[in-house]
Amino acid sequence: MLMELLFWITMSILCVITYFIVHKPLYIVERLFLILFLEFFITSYFAVISVNLEQIYIEKQMVPTIMFLCFELILLPVLFLFFIDLFNSTSLIKRLLIFGLSILVCLGMEWLLLIQDVIVHVNWGLWQSMLGYVTMLVVTIIIHYMFKAILIDEGVVTK
Repeated sequence: MLMELLFWITMSILCVITYFIVHKPLYIVERLFLILFLEFFITSYFAVISVNLEQIYIEKQMVPTIMFLCFELILLPVLFLFFIDLFNSTSLIKRLLIFGLSILVCLGMEWLLLIQDVIVHVNWGLWQSMLGYVTMLVVTIIIHYMFKAILIDEGVVTK
């Protein structure tokens, strides 16, 4: 279990380092807004699914909980932010490929959590998780465009 924890911590650190190294077309205000929105949205999503609906059971032991928190609080928001950065700087075909790739990466990470017995699906399938990730990405992209329009109207950023 310790090796799996080290894997998730290493993946989180590498994801954050990679994000800060790669060129980002978004303004700092957009990135700050998106990271705050993503943190709120993703933690709310998993809270509703695991606590309110009881569709996903998260292990109560310390090591699996830390692994899930690395996934929920670090990896997903940074990966979504990374994909939104790429999404805004490419053509339509590349946008669709990036969108599909982001969904596959998120599903792959959740599948790893399932294999490592960090989470257990109760009356829940990976297709429902895929639907949740698609919804999260679409809502985040729409919110980003709305926020960017406000920033452009206010003269904070240029097109």
